[in-house]
Amino acid sequence: MRQLTPEIVVTAYEEHKARERSRRSIATSNWPTVLAHPCEAYAVYNRIVPGDQRRKIGSDLAMIFSEGNDQARMVKRDLIDAGFEVSGEEEQMSWPKFQISGRRDLLVWKEGFKEKVRVEVKSCSPWTFEAINSVTDLMETQKGWLAKWWKQVALYMVLQGVSTYWMLLKNKQSGKIKIIPFELTDTLLEAAEAMLKRAERVNHLIQIGAMPGDDLKIADPEHCTECEFFSTCLPNLAFGPGLSILTEEDAMELSLLLDRRAELEAAATEYDEVDKEAKATIKVLNENGGGKLFMAGEWIATVKESARKAYSVPAMTTRRIDFSKTKEGKNGSR
Repeated sequence: MRQLTPEIVVTAYEEHKARERSRRSIATSNWPTVLAHPCEAYAVYNRIVPGDQRRKIGSDLAMIFSEGNDQARMVKRDLIDAGFEVSGEEEQMSWPKFQISGRRDLLVWKEGFKEKVRVEVKSCSPWTFEAINSVTDLMETQKGWLAKWWKQVALYMVLQGVSTYWMLLKNKQSGKIKIIPFELTDTLLEAAEAMLKRAERVNHLIQIGAMPGDDLKIADPEHCTECEFFSTCLPNLAFGPGLSILTEEDAMELSLLLDRRAELEAAATEYDEVDKEAKATIKVLNENGGGKLFMAGEWIATVKESARKAYSVPAMTTRRIDFSKTKEGKNGSR
């Protein structure tokens, strides 16, 4: 018999997550998240392209999506344990007129208070959590996936006929939460109406059996080359005069290098985030009367101050924070 190894378990887990996310059949309705997508053709393809004809996503991205769903269920459980009544999660909502359906968000209530509040739950990285503090922050973000969040809530508000909504953000690292209140402003109303018109156009194309034309395709290299419908859509991408066509051998070699680069980039990004958070913690402790040395387990944090010369403004003092292990930590003893 074969010997069970850690590698076998990890590989099986990652493959399961990728298959779980890839088991998507043709959508029978318009999803709010898809209607908020920057490309209108994407919403059409989501209704007509079978799952086996879509580009498969990697296990890393599949696990990110799965983790988001798990975090939403954890928030519901924790709110109930905190004394709130919570309902609605995992149920489906539908609006037949526009052929729209979506997952119902949480309804949160507590005895002694007037009404139930509709709550959309989103989990995010520590830096997204810190950056988003208002609806305006969501509207002004340059991240496409993040910009869809406020449009999704705007559509829910209009379709459910409510003027207030909450978005609950959960920091996946610390477990902290914050709530972004939404009020149905003219901007949100206009965004929702644009999405409803998009749904009507999509429904018309589905009804007559027509494919989306070039006018509905975003045709942007940054979006299209990563799209699951790229091989079906075949957008007319303008890469510019600087595009060079590589030989098959060179293209394969470069592709492997870029795949490895993407793997390392994810690790580097995580390192930068953790490093910034650790240094921010030490800075707060230092400014609140702490000393210049802090010990945490096997680690020592050192705060060093230095004067920086400035010719047009008064000289400034800068702090540098270094982390080092104690001798015991380096030797592996206690």
